[in-house]
Amino acid sequence: MQHVTRHTDLVMSVANPLVLVVMLSEMGYPESEVLADTGITHEQLQDFKNHMSFDQYKLLIANALRLTNNPHLGLKFGQRLNFTGYNVLALGAVASATFLEALRFANRSHAVINPAVQLVINEDKNYINVDIEQTAPWEDAHVFIIDILIAACHALVSMFDVEVAKDVTYYLDYPRPDNLGVYDGYISGKLHFEYPHNRISIPEEFCSRPLPMHNPTAVSQAESELQKFLESVNNQHQKLLLSIKELLVSRAGEIPSFEAVADHLHVSRRTLNRRLSAIGTSYKEIVSEIRKRQAVEYLSGTRFSIDEIAYRLGYREPSNFSKAFRRWTGLSPSQYRDKYLSFGSGATETAPDDHNS
Repeated sequence: MQHVTRHTDLVMSVANPLVLVVMLSEMGYPESEVLADTGITHEQLQDFKNHMSFDQYKLLIANALRLTNNPHLGLKFGQRLNFTGYNVLALGAVASATFLEALRFANRSHAVINPAVQLVINEDKNYINVDIEQTAPWEDAHVFIIDILIAACHALVSMFDVEVAKDVTYYLDYPRPDNLGVYDGYISGKLHFEYPHNRISIPEEFCSRPLPMHNPTAVSQAESELQKFLESVNNQHQKLLLSIKELLVSRAGEIPSFEAVADHLHVSRRTLNRRLSAIGTSYKEIVSEIRKRQAVEYLSGTRFSIDEIAYRLGYREPSNFSKAFRRWTGLSPSQYRDKYLSFGSGATETAPDDHNS
């Protein structure tokens, strides 16, 4: 299981919550009912540079789901946002040199937009895989938050290439809805349900293309604003986890020592250990999480042998990998592969254009 900090002191911008309140108002729901029992005030929402807690955001989402009785309201909200709801931070994404750079900027922005979300970006030969992870419990907002991200991603890809949007694949950890029509107009790619983790896979060729709106000056300005936002919310533990995970993912087949990670982050071992302990985790737990996620990826998506996968994950002995994997999942690597290698037959895969089938 991915590490989820037990801290509830995450601070975020009111930018996205404001858009949600406006959207609900347009749907006919009074602001007083939308904000009821959240502790969020009308005045607080008037400036996107103001802050609120992630716990308040979850209460706002709960009100939205209750009022609309729509468990997939996040799709409508995500399409509405499409990065434009992020105000000046949107500039850093749409003005980036490539879509991959836009994803990286969006990932850094999540420390402000929603610090309970972390995007781990992996590059392979044909796809850019974006794993969606939680750094604080999403609880009843789980499906809503996932739907926001997949709808926003689809809208942004479609902005540049409608045909490529049909080739994006979404792996979702929640159950298949009874009515697949809920995705009509929001997603045109393929969907897999009840996947071990949440992932968006985007064709690599598209991600490496130059974007038509690239503007280095605009990106620089957005980066400057992002740094100001980051300093204002000061979600240090989210940024620390992101830095360590990005380092681990970038070194396939090698697990750097704790000392090497501390050196990379320009802190002492004692300081790094203290910071990780303060957010309820350890380097060992983070390594275990990354190894599990990559093991699942290799077993369900490649034909690599068990020995090869063990080597790629930094295990000297395949038997140690097998023991660890059984501890993570309750299955041996071979049993897991038999279950998930042909995932389309074990879950539901659909192109949303065919929802009526």
